[in-house]
Amino acid sequence: MYKQIIIGVLGVLLVVMTVVAAHQHLALKRLVLRLDAAEARAGLPGSEDSSVSPMGTKRGSSRGTDTGKTPSPEETKVTADGKAVAVLTHDDVANHQRQQSASKSEAGKNGQEQKQNSTAVTGATAATGRASTNKQPRSSRDRGKKGEKTPEEIAAHSRALLIQAQQHIQDGDYAEAEEMLQQSLEENQSDPRIWKQMAQLQRQVGATNNEISTCQQWLDALPDDTEPYYLLAEAYMRVGMDTEAYQYTNDYEQMAPGTTGDYIRMSHLYRSMNAREDEARVLSQWTETMPESMDAQNSWADYQRRMGNYGEALSQYENMAAMAPDNPKPYQQMAEIYRRNGDYVQAQQYYETALSVRPGDIATMNRLADVRYASGDLNGALNVYSEIVSIEPGSRAAEQAERRAIQIERQLEQ
Repeated sequence: MYKQIIIGVLGVLLVVMTVVAAHQHLALKRLVLRLDAAEARAGLPGSEDSSVSPMGTKRGSSRGTDTGKTPSPEETKVTADGKAVAVLTHDDVANHQRQQSASKSEAGKNGQEQKQNSTAVTGATAATGRASTNKQPRSSRDRGKKGEKTPEEIAAHSRALLIQAQQHIQDGDYAEAEEMLQQSLEENQSDPRIWKQMAQLQRQVGATNNEISTCQQWLDALPDDTEPYYLLAEAYMRVGMDTEAYQYTNDYEQMAPGTTGDYIRMSHLYRSMNAREDEARVLSQWTETMPESMDAQNSWADYQRRMGNYGEALSQYENMAAMAPDNPKPYQQMAEIYRRNGDYVQAQQYYETALSVRPGDIATMNRLADVRYASGDLNGALNVYSEIVSIEPGSRAAEQAERRAIQIERQLEQ
């Protein structure tokens, strides 16, 4: 705005200077005419042709040429009262005109330069304004881009919210924890840890319907993730909806990669739903897929034992004992099978073997004492119970063993 005002002022000044120069030129022209008229009246040379050129000099005049007369700087004029008055010569007038013309030309040049400078300044200002205007949107876009979070930043922030939610869960502030988890899921639905924490929280507070809804949303967000299938099967099983639980268990089985954890989960779900055939199928597949896995061998042997297939179970436990002779569990399980079948001698033998591998195991000692008592070896049972009391005096196991020892002592006294 200020630059436009300055340009306007400069334009007005240029017009004023032009008008002033024109008035000066007109006044000078009138002065020359008066001088010529005065010379004619005084009879000065060169008055024969009184016509005046456009520049103010007489046509045909010899003034300014070499006539043998040296022009004086001034001419005198005699007035009617006899006084001599100095008047300007044609040379003075011409010089004055040249000076005025030079001044006017200089003024015009200065005005033109000022106008050009002003135009240049205006153009530069306009260009700067356009550059600034053109640059502003890019700057805004840049700021917009800078304001957007990268996927890494989004993941980090949602992870931070998850950690805060877990802390609120530890503090018992479940409502705040759920709000944090909801915010985390709004930012990032691709992190299965957030979904799982939300489902576990809802299960913890007994909101089974919300837990099921969360797992279904989890499936929609991450359809290749197997975890929500397992959690949905568990949730439906807890509320007695076995049909839905079976369906999601079957889906989980079809999608699971077949790790040890997957087989344990699937067998547990099928067992909980009394789907014995499916449990057997999964366990058999597990042992075939991982024949060296002690977990697979033990689970398959336990299934056979529960189903009453003792021969198959004993065979599996013997394989386990051969694979891991320092593991007391197969010996304990074989002893348990023999005890249930009334073979106390074999049972005692395997219990003693288990204790040789893991001495001082209170549970195995109690079973050994029971087997000895059942077989009629009262003194042998009394010795084992007394040993339990000495190992863990004051414990619940010791109190029970002491009561059993007192009973046996009374029997022996009879």
